[in-house]
Amino acid sequence: MGGARLALRASMVVVLVLKDLAKTTSSMPVVNKVLGIETVPAFALPNAAIATAVVQSKCHTPYNNNQINISNWVLRNILTKGCDASILLDTSNGEKFALPNLNSVRGFNVVDNIKSSVESACPGVSGGPTWKVPLGRRDALVANQTGANAGLPSPFDSQGNIALKFANVGLNLTDVVSLSEGHTIGLSRCLLFSNRLFNFARTGNPDSTLDTNMLSDLQNICPVNGDANKATFLDRNSNDLFDNHYFQNLLNGKGLLSQNDNPNTNSGLFFADFANSMIKMGNISPLTGSSGQIRKNCRKSNSFYGYSLILAFFMLFLAARSQLITDFYNKSCPNLLTIVRTQVQNAIKVETRMAASLLRLHFHDCFVNGCDGSILLDGSDGEKFALPNLNSVRGFEVVDNIKSSVESACPGVVSCADLLAIAARDSVLLSGGPTWKVLLGRRDALVANQSGANTSLPSPFDNLGNITLKFANVGLNVTDVVSLSGGHTIGQARCAVFSNRLYNFSGPGIPDSTLDTNMLSDLQNVCPVNGDGNKTAFLDRNSTDLFDNHYFQNLVNQKGLLSSDQILFSSDEAKTTTQSLVQSYSTNPSRFSADFLNSMIKMGNISPLTGDEAKTTTQSLVQSYSTNPSRFSADFLNSMIKMGNISPLTGSSNDSFCEFIVFKFYCSTEPYVLRYHGCDGSILLDDADGIASEKNAAPNADSAAGFDVVDDIKTALENVCPGVVSCADILAISSQLLVSMAGGPTWEVQLGRRDSKAANQAGANTSIPSPFESLSNVTAKFTAVGLDSTDLVALSGAHTFGRAQCRVFSQRLYNFSNTGNPDPSLDTTYLGTLRQTCPEGGNGNAITNLDPSTPNGFDNNYFTNLQNNQGLLQTDQELFSTTGADTVDIVNRFANSQSEFFDNFAKSMVKMGNISPLPGNNGEIRLDCKRVN
Repeated sequence: MGGARLALRASMVVVLVLKDLAKTTSSMPVVNKVLGIETVPAFALPNAAIATAVVQSKCHTPYNNNQINISNWVLRNILTKGCDASILLDTSNGEKFALPNLNSVRGFNVVDNIKSSVESACPGVSGGPTWKVPLGRRDALVANQTGANAGLPSPFDSQGNIALKFANVGLNLTDVVSLSEGHTIGLSRCLLFSNRLFNFARTGNPDSTLDTNMLSDLQNICPVNGDANKATFLDRNSNDLFDNHYFQNLLNGKGLLSQNDNPNTNSGLFFADFANSMIKMGNISPLTGSSGQIRKNCRKSNSFYGYSLILAFFMLFLAARSQLITDFYNKSCPNLLTIVRTQVQNAIKVETRMAASLLRLHFHDCFVNGCDGSILLDGSDGEKFALPNLNSVRGFEVVDNIKSSVESACPGVVSCADLLAIAARDSVLLSGGPTWKVLLGRRDALVANQSGANTSLPSPFDNLGNITLKFANVGLNVTDVVSLSGGHTIGQARCAVFSNRLYNFSGPGIPDSTLDTNMLSDLQNVCPVNGDGNKTAFLDRNSTDLFDNHYFQNLVNQKGLLSSDQILFSSDEAKTTTQSLVQSYSTNPSRFSADFLNSMIKMGNISPLTGDEAKTTTQSLVQSYSTNPSRFSADFLNSMIKMGNISPLTGSSNDSFCEFIVFKFYCSTEPYVLRYHGCDGSILLDDADGIASEKNAAPNADSAAGFDVVDDIKTALENVCPGVVSCADILAISSQLLVSMAGGPTWEVQLGRRDSKAANQAGANTSIPSPFESLSNVTAKFTAVGLDSTDLVALSGAHTFGRAQCRVFSQRLYNFSNTGNPDPSLDTTYLGTLRQTCPEGGNGNAITNLDPSTPNGFDNNYFTNLQNNQGLLQTDQELFSTTGADTVDIVNRFANSQSEFFDNFAKSMVKMGNISPLPGNNGEIRLDCKRVN
């Protein structure tokens, strides 16, 4: 009750102050706009005409220019970053000084008077109920001048741009029109409309849509080179009255600003729409709860200690990510990524097209109510049966298989929405495209939205304006439109969705003129008149299953399959919006990859449903950071570095194709390729005249394997890029793909190595670390090639998967260091298990898993094993069990944080891959990896 009384008291004070203002201005509607009231007469009274006459009689004092356009800056505050009063802050980089606001928004003194009176009555309490205004907003800590410059509609904007800016904050075309009615009161400066009077659109003539009598009047008020700050009424008929005359003016060519459009002459309908739009606008991203603050002075943030302000910024950053994090399931389902990757890989091996289908499922899920898995729900009212999805989206059985496998490992933990996001990423990667870290923590929707799917999903028949608007409605911009359309570099489309281009596109018997004639002929053979509408053709004819930039090259050459694709380059609207991006992507695959992955991350973060687990995660972080500034500083630094280092796999289109072939031919689950990742491919050479193969060196004999896989990859590459790709680079790419496919990290593989013309068996015998060596010897060998202790521990983590022969560790089981006893650092239970596999005097070539817990997954369990004295090799266990070694702390860190291990492993692999490569004209490009040319 106390809070309610304070709020009521606050609202009464505001009304009193504004009534006082009304005595000195003729603008009771302006007063009501500040309050958020529906205007005195408009919404409730049966006779609006009588009520408005009352207002006119009560408010007859001439208009005071000090109070003009209060309603307009209320709108400007909201469209910048939400209803947080950031527009009121006094700072040099404040929103007041953004270009759309400079010398334009006013009335700050009125708000100051209101705030002063409210603070006297109820200090620190915000607002009170007046009409249907939801209350409880809090004030922003900072302003956003950049956002104001970019987000606010301009009087010079086209209707399309205005609609887009409204859509960016969740408002539709009805809101655009109804809220523009705010221009039924207030004034505007000559600066904002004089272009219409003399030199409209640089024609040297006035705007032909402007009434000639009004034009003459305005030219007198605003002569050429006159005072640009002179003002005139936006509505000349009833300049102080909030009514629908604004729309009547538009019908009569008397709109003051060029942006005004879409007249509505029904005052009842207008008032209802205006009220609804004001409520919607007032609910744009408000700061609630503990976010923001209650300012004591509207122009200044309350005092904050520097640490608290940084903490607030960091937590706002977390909140902006909708509580999604990359390591959400690290503890609850540690093998999740490996399980999904395996299932996706299996599905693509059965049907290559499935990669495109899984990518499309994620796209169609996110565009309807956000990324919530609702597209997967069965039922006659499900999204599966919406027109854009019917007989189109597919791959549900693959998702079911993924879900079944995940449920077997971690029941009731991982959402279907997250599985779609991961599967989409893996589909792109396994098709030769870029990769990214998937933000996780979504929860699944309870219901589907078939009607939303029918209206929100872009259609292959949409024009570019509609497509752009549908993207904008979910917070995606023009770059996202073009880059995400690049997903059509893989997959197929049915004749039903493009055959209109082949026969009757612009009239009877006239095909689409933007379609290449040779391609037209081919497609007419595939899709004859009245043929099977479900027959399919490839979306990208050049590289049908490879994720590359050929899609954009097709558009430039008029070979886009869908109308919605080709219009990105060939339509009139594209010339000023999307055409330049298409052109850039067609010649710059690296830029396409970078933009695509960023757009996928943005799309994956559209309105996710997050639950108690996510809240618990962020709440515990807040609690920890509030008492531990050192942890906050360290996490903040790491997060900023990670946020700025979202890295695609880039390179030339040949690089992408080669990586794709490497994946196609890599079918073994044994990590042999990783073991001999080198810099000159010398390990691949067979014995020959003058060459003693490194394969036969002691550390490699009966150990290194997988050479036949490399040979298959090389053969395939030579068929498509003869004499181009070195065997050394094949090893580097294979290693990266292998780790990634096993659920581990990825990294940008640096390419350009050349192959050695000789092997070095003696060097292999002395330089490769042995499983029997002491930690000091192993460290010395790493140091000799420029690698440090962190590299040693991180790269040793590759033993999280793979196998070892009994002969390389059995001395630990029976006669360690010739003592006649087992290694005392070996867990006794684990010792018993190993003795069963490797009995004394048994088969030395028998093998066992390096990581007994997750033998085929790339994770940080290897380090947990070391902590539990369950490292298989002596050189592994010594990383943790050597007293005083600097590696002990690193093992502990990696055991506690898989993400830290992954980050360091990727960096160490890049360093190792750069050890003395043969660049330039050194060495050669072998045509057969087993022998020199």
